[in-house]
Amino acid sequence: MTRDRLVQLAAVFVALAALVGSALLIDPINRQRQDLQLTFAVENNQGEPPQYALLAAGLGSFRGVAVNALWYRAEMMKRDGRFAEANTLATWITYLQPRFPHVWGFLAWNMAYNISVETYTPQERWDWVSKGVSLIREQGIPYNPNAVRLYRELGWILFHKIGQSTDDVNWYYKGEFAREWEELLGAGPEVLSPQEVVNEMRTVAIYGDRYFSADGLSRAVAFALDAAIEAGEIDALTEDADAIRELSILQLNERLADLRRTVSPGDESAAALLDELDAVVADQITRAERDATTTFLEENPQARPIVEALREQGLSLNQTTLRAIGQCLMFLRFRPADVVATLPPTIMSPDAQTVLPLVVQALNAPPDGPLYAGLFGQLLPYLRAKVLIEDYNMKPTVMWRYMSATPQQVLDDDPTAAGGYGPLDWRHPHTHSLYWSRLGVEQYRDLRDDTRVDILNTQRQALHSLQSLVEAGTVAFNPFNRPGQQIDLLPDPDFIEGYLKIIDETQAMAADDEFGQRIREDAFDQGKENFLQKAVLFSYLYGSPGQAEHYFQRLKAEYGDSNTARSTGWYELDSVGDFVALLIFEEDIGRPGLIGLINSRFVEAFRKGLGVGNPRALAVFSRNLEIAQAVHNLYNEKYAYETGLNVGGGRLRLPPFEEMAFDAFTRFMQDPNHDLIVRVNAYQTAFRLAAQGLPLAPQTYRRWAPTVSEQLAAQGIEPTAAIPVPPNVVESTDGLDQRQGGETIQRQ
Repeated sequence: MTRDRLVQLAAVFVALAALVGSALLIDPINRQRQDLQLTFAVENNQGEPPQYALLAAGLGSFRGVAVNALWYRAEMMKRDGRFAEANTLATWITYLQPRFPHVWGFLAWNMAYNISVETYTPQERWDWVSKGVSLIREQGIPYNPNAVRLYRELGWILFHKIGQSTDDVNWYYKGEFAREWEELLGAGPEVLSPQEVVNEMRTVAIYGDRYFSADGLSRAVAFALDAAIEAGEIDALTEDADAIRELSILQLNERLADLRRTVSPGDESAAALLDELDAVVADQITRAERDATTTFLEENPQARPIVEALREQGLSLNQTTLRAIGQCLMFLRFRPADVVATLPPTIMSPDAQTVLPLVVQALNAPPDGPLYAGLFGQLLPYLRAKVLIEDYNMKPTVMWRYMSATPQQVLDDDPTAAGGYGPLDWRHPHTHSLYWSRLGVEQYRDLRDDTRVDILNTQRQALHSLQSLVEAGTVAFNPFNRPGQQIDLLPDPDFIEGYLKIIDETQAMAADDEFGQRIREDAFDQGKENFLQKAVLFSYLYGSPGQAEHYFQRLKAEYGDSNTARSTGWYELDSVGDFVALLIFEEDIGRPGLIGLINSRFVEAFRKGLGVGNPRALAVFSRNLEIAQAVHNLYNEKYAYETGLNVGGGRLRLPPFEEMAFDAFTRFMQDPNHDLIVRVNAYQTAFRLAAQGLPLAPQTYRRWAPTVSEQLAAQGIEPTAAIPVPPNVVESTDGLDQRQGGETIQRQ
């Protein structure tokens, strides 16, 4: 055999080996592509934009080459600062490869951080930031449901760009975000108790589960399945329980048919369990095959006349109608119906004006009557569930689970639930950051590759989101204030237990080698001690003295021998009020800082207490005055010493506390940095309640009324109606500090 013939045979052998090897690798490669969600089946593209299917079919194998070329070009344009062109190219990449998570993250980041700052008005900026959020939430994540990095990217934009203060128009973002979500889900935490807030979302979750559970198992099916598993009557069901719980509804239906063949004819108990399961599974499959609205109206006849009335007005059951109803409820929180009816289209949408008579009629109807129950008890939660699922790619059942005030409240209804973090306010961007970050961590269970680096970081993001809710999770929103001044945020002690819960979860993950990182145990201990100190402070100022006392005793019990305890002696104090005052007073901010601290407590009391005016805000007012009084007393004890030059009084002694309060209220009312309507609300609350014993209205009125009257008249508001003269007004200010203006406290 010649040498050439040997080379030919060797080449043939190598070629055959390569073909066999490639054939053997096809299945593993396809499985990996499916695990990484890099596949796009043209035949299974129902509900997806037609351009995706067209490009996928037209380019075929050259699709990867096109993606690489476009991605390189987009990166070069990004480096050159040509963000709009880079955004266009990245959009083309999503058409070519929607299962490529990185491009969705690039697009969203580019919109929210790069393109937005190139615009000129707050509204333009918000439009781009909002587009970035919507892109990941409503397209990127649905195409890549197991891509944890996208959950983290979305959570970060919500947490940092909207929720933090790095952007100079961040308060505009916060106001627009709060407006959108109040129209969608209402202002629950501002008007309801924490438990009522949880129950309201529970109703939305029930409607979502009942009418929109298509592929996954509904709660009814999950409960029946758990009951059958726990009964232990069917060995095959018990042995494969975890895998069966992960099946889709159609897969479960097939599995039940297989299981029935394994049950002996005389086993009536097992047959009964399967009959019950078959019934609830068949019910869900039937529902999934029907139009959800048709099924809803059949089961909720009180809602039918309302739906027909809406349809006569040209309104369908969609996001537009939901936001129109929500807009009516939002404005009616602050103004009577006759005033709301006169709002111009630039403030109140035409659709909202259309549904306003129906909403007002329902609000005035008996709570147990068909109109009130049909709109608020049936249609509104159905609409909210529908819009959340179909338009926002959010899961009401998960939202409710994260909200539940205590784990037990979830466990009572759902044995598989893990418990929640508190009565979340969905008008707050950090609530959404918490939701998406936690949901991303949960998606980790479905991953089959070894990339785990994002998991712990995503959990940390959820931790920081909840910590931020403790520090500023109470939302006060007034749509009638000017843009940028519509929202105020206060600490919310209702989330303290949720934070302690999630920090334990994070600590357990950090100690697990599976997640690739380990964090020192003492780092968490120090953080928890610092947080418990804040928990005492926030509970005292914004919660209740009893709650503050609870965390003070817990701080003593868990950290009574810490370095802080030994060096300060704070934990040995008997009074929680003394501890709070010392906690603030002993900060190393110097004498000017302490005076500023007293003034900041006054501003907090006036703006977020009197300016809001509800019972919870009035408690905030009282606590801030108590802290200001305590620091005032400690200050005089420390600095009011004799110098020998001013016998009879300390040279640095502060004026009497009431005089400082009157001066601070005067400066607050005159300060244009505070919204005019907030200042007017603060005065009206002081006028109505006499400021809980502190006569701010009569003592200060003559000092600031001329300035505020001019500001009101300039906006077309009648001063005598907005700031009426209080009874027993003090005409002379003898003995009070006559200086006007002074330092202002900027919004933090």
